Amino acid sequence: MWRYLKAAFLVGVDVPGLGRIPVNALGTAAVGILGFVEPSIWLAGLGIEAALVSSLAFHPRFQKVVDARSADRTFDNGNAKRAEQNAALIAALPQELRARLAAVQATSARILSIYQSLGIEPELLGGTESSLEKLQWIYLKLLTARHHLTAELGKESEANLEARIQQMQSVAISAQAGQSTALQRSQEATLAILHRRLDNLKNRDRILRENDSDLARIEAQIELMRENAAIEGKPASVETEIELASDLASPDLFGSQTSLVRDLDASRR
Repeated sequence: MWRYLKAAFLVGVDVPGLGRIPVNALGTAAVGILGFVEPSIWLAGLGIEAALVSSLAFHPRFQKVVDARSADRTFDNGNAKRAEQNAALIAALPQELRARLAAVQATSARILSIYQSLGIEPELLGGTESSLEKLQWIYLKLLTARHHLTAELGKESEANLEARIQQMQSVAISAQAGQSTALQRSQEATLAILHRRLDNLKNRDRILRENDSDLARIEAQIELMRENAAIEGKPASVETEIELASDLASPDLFGSQTSLVRDLDASRR
């Protein structure tokens, strides 16, 4: 209720050349100044102000307007945050992967430009824009996964990781009698993580082949949309729930960018 009262108090009108003027707040200020000349004005002004503010604040239509404006601000803030997070994800990619993304974005922009040049109404392009945005988001996730697989995941070789596992197992076995239970559990947990990492490295080549295939598929899909736009001249529905070879739901696929990817995924639901 407080936000309705605040909005009612600050209600204003748009004045050409001056912008939005909070007439109610200015009227209250005027009453406050005049009250020093005639104190009775304060009492009368307080009554009028209370009646005006309360009548507005409790009016269902006014409350709907306030709610709509609040929702718009929340939507705008959410979009700004998502754009910032998206930019951070792109900035983390190496130049060659950013160039691939830029090429896909340029083709997507060309598709919309073709439709606009043909005089297609903006409301009819909503589905196409949504499809292109979703395909670009999947493409960015695939690029992020690729960077993790080739850079972050590639910092240690299989041979080095296997040697670390063998060394840790040997030390754990030789010192097992004098170790505490907590230390043994910690070592077992570390070995389990190292074995999982080793599995990731062994699967890396397969995952990269799947990644290559998915990237090529999205590139081909967007190129097809461009060709169809030029030939058919009308927006067409595009299937974006494509079955990928890559498991983009895997929590290990994005490395240090996992949290950012998950946040952006959640903001798109």
